[in-house]
Amino acid sequence: SSKKMQKLGRVPFSNFGQQKRLMRFEPLKNYDVKPEQYKIIYFIFAESAVIIGYDIYYVLYLHEPPIYELSTKEFRKAFLKEIVPVTNSTSLFRFHILTSSVENTPIPSHVLVKDDTCQVARAYTPIAFTRETIDLLVKKYDDGLVSKHIHNLKVGDKMEMLGPIWSFPYETNMADEIGMIAGGTGINPMYQLIKQILRDPLDNTKISLIYANRNEGEIVLKNELEILSRNRPDRLRVYYVLDEAPKNWEYGKGIISKKILKENLPTGARSLVLVCGPEPMVKYLAGRKVAANNQGAIDGLLKELEYTEQNALTINNLAFSNQIIMSEQPKKEKKSEIKLKYVGSDQYSSKVDLEILQSLYLEPSKSMVETDKGSTLTFTPTVAAYPAVKNLKQHEKKRILVTGGAGFVGSHLVDRLMLMGHEVIALDNLFTGNKRNIIHWVGHPNFEFVRHDVVDPFMVEVDQIYHLACPASPPHYQYNPVKTVKTSVMGTINMLGLAKRTKARFLLTSTSEIYGDPIPEQHPQVESYWGNVNPIGPRACYDEGKRVGETLTYAYAKQDNVDVRVARIFNTFGPRMNEFDGRVVSNFIIQALKGEDITVYGDGSQTRSFAYVHDLVDGLISLMNGNYTDPGFLSSLIILMSVIFLVNLGNPEEFAIQHFAEVIRDTVNKSVDIVNLPATTDDPQRRKPDITRAKQFLGWSPKFTVAQGVEDTVAYFRTRLESL
Repeated sequence: SSKKMQKLGRVPFSNFGQQKRLMRFEPLKNYDVKPEQYKIIYFIFAESAVIIGYDIYYVLYLHEPPIYELSTKEFRKAFLKEIVPVTNSTSLFRFHILTSSVENTPIPSHVLVKDDTCQVARAYTPIAFTRETIDLLVKKYDDGLVSKHIHNLKVGDKMEMLGPIWSFPYETNMADEIGMIAGGTGINPMYQLIKQILRDPLDNTKISLIYANRNEGEIVLKNELEILSRNRPDRLRVYYVLDEAPKNWEYGKGIISKKILKENLPTGARSLVLVCGPEPMVKYLAGRKVAANNQGAIDGLLKELEYTEQNALTINNLAFSNQIIMSEQPKKEKKSEIKLKYVGSDQYSSKVDLEILQSLYLEPSKSMVETDKGSTLTFTPTVAAYPAVKNLKQHEKKRILVTGGAGFVGSHLVDRLMLMGHEVIALDNLFTGNKRNIIHWVGHPNFEFVRHDVVDPFMVEVDQIYHLACPASPPHYQYNPVKTVKTSVMGTINMLGLAKRTKARFLLTSTSEIYGDPIPEQHPQVESYWGNVNPIGPRACYDEGKRVGETLTYAYAKQDNVDVRVARIFNTFGPRMNEFDGRVVSNFIIQALKGEDITVYGDGSQTRSFAYVHDLVDGLISLMNGNYTDPGFLSSLIILMSVIFLVNLGNPEEFAIQHFAEVIRDTVNKSVDIVNLPATTDDPQRRKPDITRAKQFLGWSPKFTVAQGVEDTVAYFRTRLESL
């Protein structure tokens, strides 16, 4: 048997040590391979390696991705084929996508562009269509979510497109002369229309173009326009205007003036004026467009020159692109919303009747200070009856400290803990909090309110500490940035010291702001992401303060074995928000209720996720009371802290701010307008939580839809405005 195995080139285990040299260096001899055959074998191996290498190279570098066909009904993939820099901030991006009939493409028209993970789309006017490509001229804006994303693309990357969609329905010879006013990349639809008019042998329309830019280096398509103008001087005249003009500049300087308009725009009965560019320029010249299909009344300089909506039109993609995004995208079927009767969970004994909670903020409080309308006196009725609370046994009842307990989130947490039957101490300096939020508990044997600033030490005996104290809205935390930092640092040190002394479990409410303005690759944001924060910007006092608070929390856990939890809270809304705190939800609702324009900072493409306050309170209670002892998986403190004690709490449903403004307008007051103002400094472009940990370890996820939360919040603010 052993000899037979040796003859076949196999080695028995007993002879392994003696035969290992034979195995390593002379296995081929057992198969009677002759020396001259080695060359053939080596050649076969070499040839195979070359073929495999070429296949890999072809797949990675030469093989082009599949081409999808452009559709007006749904977004289709378009792969980036080429990038051509045009100016410092503008590039031409050539995308590979089929257009079924170039000849029948509506002119001028645009396409909606988005990436495959984003709910925000942006309208761009192609400067050229071919059978298999679309050319987009894209300028990068610091506050432009989509434009920044496109400029970060590499050849081979993909976007999604929908279109083409008419910017406005042009017909041959619809005017004797068209005056065009363009700013920046607002030249795109104008250039598209100019080419169409000049190459149509039946179209005799004359064109005069006023093209404004900041400086000469930012003028795009200048060569193309000059070629068209030289070839057809009788049909096309171009007049440039520069904000920062060189010395020998022969065209307009500064802003577009009434004089420039008079000298360059047509005035005949069959004339038409088109305007496209940045929204401030369009508003200055012609006023805001009401909707994609509704010009509305002409305003601005054109109104002063006696142009009307009959002979002037804005085709500004930037101004109305967000209005058409939602209407042009295929609409998803609306799921029927389940009316919730309870909040909380049986697992943590936090389940309470939703109607009871709503009665504490939607109905006028029985113990509010009221004014006698017949006199100048005020009176405070006594509380007729407190809400019913659970009757816990003494060993079940916890003594719980809530810092920031009179604030927006803190007061809802106090309500829930009280209804659960615990003893609650609400600590607040009333900088942003208000007694009104907790006055219905004053005098209850389980409740105590202490007006105190957490920057100063506080002594009490407690079992749990929810540390919420810190102003959270930009106007409040920027009002006194040094005090904000002190609250986050000294306040957290004091509360952690209290937890260390009393052996209490400590929960820090941190914030999604520590992620800063996340890079595109970190979307949605996971707890392991370190963030992208400006440490010296206007938001830094809050962002960096919370980061230090987290560091202190982990340090106390590691050094002093303090039992800690950290919740990174994303945008939250609901009743008891301060109506003047400057946050998105309260701003939009109050403005709509007052009949004022809803103000959106930036172009509205920035995204946020909005969680209803009752969902957040559920998450905080679950995080505080969960016991995570699974030695088979969580075998070390490092794993325990990094996986369990740091949890994102938020709603993963992502909204573009512009779309959210439309939701509020349609819910509250459809007659108000939405106005876009300049973007704020360091405003994050995208924000969405990854809540995998919360689902896996807490069994928590949001139950309320945004629509359900908005309904309650609007009702609350309506009551508040009536009482002011």
